[in-house]
Amino acid sequence: MALGLLSLRLRLVAPLWLRGLRSPALPTGLGLVMGAMRVCVPSAGPGGLDDLVGEHFGRSPTYTIYDTETGAVEILPNTSEHMGGAGLPAELLAQAGVEVVICAGLGRRAIGLLSQNGIEVCTGATGTVREAIRAWREGRLGGAAPCHHGGSCDR
Repeated sequence: MALGLLSLRLRLVAPLWLRGLRSPALPTGLGLVMGAMRVCVPSAGPGGLDDLVGEHFGRSPTYTIYDTETGAVEILPNTSEHMGGAGLPAELLAQAGVEVVICAGLGRRAIGLLSQNGIEVCTGATGTVREAIRAWREGRLGGAAPCHHGGSCDR
């Protein structure tokens, strides 16, 4: 297989975190960057990288967005219909340019909506936002797996 074709195939089938080949060090000590992207972690409050991962994607009060290239952190309030506002969390994150969501858990509907918006999902995150991003970078999180604890998660 020609090198150009292999490169094209890698870009089409590899998960987002494998697509970038650069690895500059991060100023926040989160490990190596596998390509520039905007990563979102639902968070329990406005504490940024040191805040706790929100327990459920759609009902987290804030979303911490981390830019893997610059190290910039943005706190986005959850203004979706789940919190009395308008729209859905997936739409809010797509408008913010998010490419990957790292979370503890989310329902089937949320996985589908994020996927429709071109956003990759990784589940199983715990601890702080910083620890969740580190776990994602190190490949210790699972893919998009819906939670099964009942309630609205199984929609």
